[in-house]
Amino acid sequence: MSALRPDPLKRLRLGDDRAGSSGISPSDVRAVLGRSSLPPPTPAARSAVQLASRRVADRASEGLPPLWADAVSRAASPDDSSLADGLDQAVFGTSLRAGNPFWWSLFRFLQFVLAVATVVGFVWLAAIGVIGWLQMDIGVPTWGPLPIPAVLFVGGILAGLLLAMIARAMAGAGAKRRRALVEKRMDESVGKVAKQHIRVPVTTVLDRHRQTRQQLESAVS
Repeated sequence: MSALRPDPLKRLRLGDDRAGSSGISPSDVRAVLGRSSLPPPTPAARSAVQLASRRVADRASEGLPPLWADAVSRAASPDDSSLADGLDQAVFGTSLRAGNPFWWSLFRFLQFVLAVATVVGFVWLAAIGVIGWLQMDIGVPTWGPLPIPAVLFVGGILAGLLLAMIARAMAGAGAKRRRALVEKRMDESVGKVAKQHIRVPVTTVLDRHRQTRQQLESAVS
């Protein structure tokens, strides 16, 4: 039944990755261009990045002469386009997939069995009702005091609901673990971009300042 509902990803042109008449799919284009489908950064996002980089510059330049402090500030403020491209590459290159839990296949099989049992029980009960309406008497097999068609129909529905509740709880716990895994991967990717565009340039300026001080002290002595 969920297949009959509209897919929100397809509305955003994210879910339909089928190749067109040229045999090229949207993911192929993004792979060649090295670009994700993320929208450009908003002014609020750019302001947050600038604020964070300014804090890094203030901490790194504490106690430095004004000219060196300005150099650190410039090193900690990379070009917006280069930083945005680096972050886009980090998102595009980070794998968001993980192995599916083993219980998915088991629960899918059990759900299929329960669905078949429910349909069989319903058809069987409907056939019994039609035969009874035709005033024909046939025997109905029982399981103890309960007729088997009713057991299949009612039992399939109740067991299916119970299985769905268990699956929902297990899926929620698994989603938290996968979210933590994806966040860790994304933090590592973004950390590499921050190191390349902010930390390395700032460290280079600080190393130049340290070397300059050593050379000046050596010259004075």
